[in-house]
Amino acid sequence: MKARLKLQGIGVIAAVIFLCTPAVHADPLSAHLKRLTSALSSRNLDSLRMLIDPSRIYVEIAPKDGAYLTPAQTLAVIESFFNTHPPLSFSYILVREEGENGIALGSLASSESGIKTTHRVNFGFKKNSSNNWLLNRVTIH
Repeated sequence: MKARLKLQGIGVIAAVIFLCTPAVHADPLSAHLKRLTSALSSRNLDSLRMLIDPSRIYVEIAPKDGAYLTPAQTLAVIESFFNTHPPLSFSYILVREEGENGIALGSLASSESGIKTTHRVNFGFKKNSSNNWLLNRVTIH
């Protein structure tokens, strides 16, 4: 009987420790980047909206100067860019997480009037209060 009570006590303690330990289930930046790339490639602006910072985002798409935009403005600029530069492929040379910040650097192959062009891409990310990555910077040159 004492052994059974002791085992039940250990089980209760383990359950309390499990329930009181903060859960860290945030996806790595690479998983978030896959969702972002998929949303951009398919031009699925509804799914893209969930991946960007809801307060504001810095957007610079050459030849225009950069500016801080709302999510709706950001989506309109990205949609306009992809209407004139249909994406063919994305490739990344660097994806890095550093604490609350992340970056993804690479290239975007697109088609302009039937001619393949390559653009440098820089995505900046920041973790929100829920420990999820949000896009807060887009630079395309």
